[in-house]
Amino acid sequence: MQSGIHDLAREVFGLYAQEQYGRALNLVEQSIAALPHHRSRMTFWAACLECRLQRPADALQRLQALVAKGGWLNPDRLQSDDDLLALRDAPGWNELVAICEQRRADEQTQHVPEVQIELAENSGNDPSPLIVALHMAGGSAEEIRAHWLPVTGMGYSLAIPQGDVLLGPGEYSWSDQPAGLIGRHTSRLSRTHKLDSERIVLGGASRGAGHAVELALSGQPFKAKGFIAVAGAPRIEVVRPLVDIAKGAGVRGVLIAGDRDPVLPRVRDVHQLLEASGIDVRLQVIPGLGHEYPANFADLLRPAVEFISTGTETKSRIK
Repeated sequence: MQSGIHDLAREVFGLYAQEQYGRALNLVEQSIAALPHHRSRMTFWAACLECRLQRPADALQRLQALVAKGGWLNPDRLQSDDDLLALRDAPGWNELVAICEQRRADEQTQHVPEVQIELAENSGNDPSPLIVALHMAGGSAEEIRAHWLPVTGMGYSLAIPQGDVLLGPGEYSWSDQPAGLIGRHTSRLSRTHKLDSERIVLGGASRGAGHAVELALSGQPFKAKGFIAVAGAPRIEVVRPLVDIAKGAGVRGVLIAGDRDPVLPRVRDVHQLLEASGIDVRLQVIPGLGHEYPANFADLLRPAVEFISTGTETKSRIK
């Protein structure tokens, strides 16, 4: 069911792009009961669509009803999204935002970042290699589990840490320096599970992809075999000082991005820099894809994992 929010988002945003706001709103309303853990996010979508339909009073009422029942929304998103501009001067708006800010602060003090672990299938008694997958900003460990779970059938165990920064209900992000958090998770897992610390791959999407690439290149908090980055990469000035470290360590990488993704130029720049520096890295651009996981990500994972593991087997399939 968790993957359903991504399928729904793809449909809703597709209708939004076509300015079919009424159809998008109907779809959200029909789906809220089936995805209760995402009620806050979907209520926010509904409010944005109400504003697009020139019904700001209804939009505000939706948001206030959620808060009145003890819920809250990402206050940064409330303040920054242009769809809600019509609400900024409405009576009760500032109070709504203030309540959300306070509830987020209260929950942040209680948030203990956790990590999900899925062991490799048929691993036997031998230590298994490990993939550490980092979610997008505004996502969660549970939301990306289905995307990365196929690696357990490839002989890899899978660790999915939860971000340490709370953005909204069930929505997490990463601090600017997540190496310590990820290192602690991995060290703890290595004490309780049979994991091969010499064969770790970092993966992620969006901001999680940026962190995965940076950590793999830097060799911190552990030496990684490589990275698999979806819809994201670090800034070029972050990557440049790390290329010699990564080249010496033999790091390999796979970058996957859509040709409609706004971050594609950054991904291309990082690919070109790494390739020119002698680092074995591949870029795969997916036609028609925006800032999201490809629908066939499971089909792309195996060649990416094999490429990082062997360096030669899948070069013809990863371009």
